[in-house]
Amino acid sequence: MNAPSSNGGPPPSLVPGALPARSRTPVGAVLAGLVVVVGVAAGLGVPYGLLWSVLAPAIPVVKVDGGLLPADAAPEQFVAGDGWFLLLGLGFGLLAGFAAWTLGRRVRGPVAVVALAIGSTAGGVIAWWLGHRIGLAGYERALAAAPAGTALDHPPALRVKEFVWYRGFLPNIRGVLLVEATARSVSVCSAR
Repeated sequence: MNAPSSNGGPPPSLVPGALPARSRTPVGAVLAGLVVVVGVAAGLGVPYGLLWSVLAPAIPVVKVDGGLLPADAAPEQFVAGDGWFLLLGLGFGLLAGFAAWTLGRRVRGPVAVVALAIGSTAGGVIAWWLGHRIGLAGYERALAAAPAGTALDHPPALRVKEFVWYRGFLPNIRGVLLVEATARSVSVCSAR
């Protein structure tokens, strides 16, 4: 129960317009929390990349005199690799958000959002680089030694070809996957 004030009026906590004293988090603690959130989110890129390299299918290719050709006329492995990367990215993004909420108690609001954006972007780049590099050296050695007509398995790869800023600040990623899917759906619809 609130005790009345010394002058006989209501306790200070019940006075209209009186705000409780707010403690401010020291700048050093906020910066430390920011570093922790960015580091954890970026560090999640390592297991993300390892898992992507295991789950995404290899891309079957055939070596020809002029380079490489897909082994299938319409390879689904490109789509599957992008799909696995996307789904794993969603899962690891949720994990990064949970980690930021539990580990970065002093970092909330816009600072947490910026820290998660920076760390998650770095984690995605790390995942792509690591996941694509696993098995790449062995593939390149086999490719160099293989005669024309040899079937090989290319490590998982993403098909994003262009990254631009839409209206100066929104990321807009374009890939050949969308172009192929649109062209196929238009050709199927116009054939009916």
